[in-house]
Amino acid sequence: MILTVDLATKLSAAIMRDDQGEIHWQGDSANLSPFEWIKLLAKVTNEYQPRLILFEDVPYGISGQGQVKTIFRYQGVIIAFFHRWLDNILWVNPASWQKNFPGVGKAPKEYTTASTRLAYRAEAARVHALNLGYEPPDLVAAYVASLPEGTKVLKKNTVTLAKAMTDYTDAFLMNHWAYEFEGTLPTLSGVQVTTL
Repeated sequence: MILTVDLATKLSAAIMRDDQGEIHWQGDSANLSPFEWIKLLAKVTNEYQPRLILFEDVPYGISGQGQVKTIFRYQGVIIAFFHRWLDNILWVNPASWQKNFPGVGKAPKEYTTASTRLAYRAEAARVHALNLGYEPPDLVAAYVASLPEGTKVLKKNTVTLAKAMTDYTDAFLMNHWAYEFEGTLPTLSGVQVTTL
């Protein structure tokens, strides 16, 4: 089994799949503190015993310390909770797996704003995942179904759920990529073993 984690400070998602492609567990960090989320991931790891655990790393090219301090602290929490699994953990630059799925890592030049580029990339990821037989859990529909009849659905209450769905998709694509390149992963550009 391989566990992949689309890691971000605001919202993360993870998928555990076996060698036949069956998903045994998937989840996200919504409504969890970083400690609760990492504790949950460690519990799932102990239960399923994956041979590889891939965490998405900080992308290259971020220059501001303010942008990376929080995620570096988060990685420290991961290392503390996963100390028994350090030999199984790889840190993956997002571009390393995204380049295998055209449109996921980079939108065409005609998409000139950050929001249109992000939307293009999310749709490209959704289509790639769908073509591989994966659809993320419909968190928005589940939320709407849980509301009392007649309750108005507000976008401010569904935006985070919609974003989480894209994180599930990314975790799936990263997992698919991990299986495809499993034998050479540690030698690939942008993939690092855990060293202290």
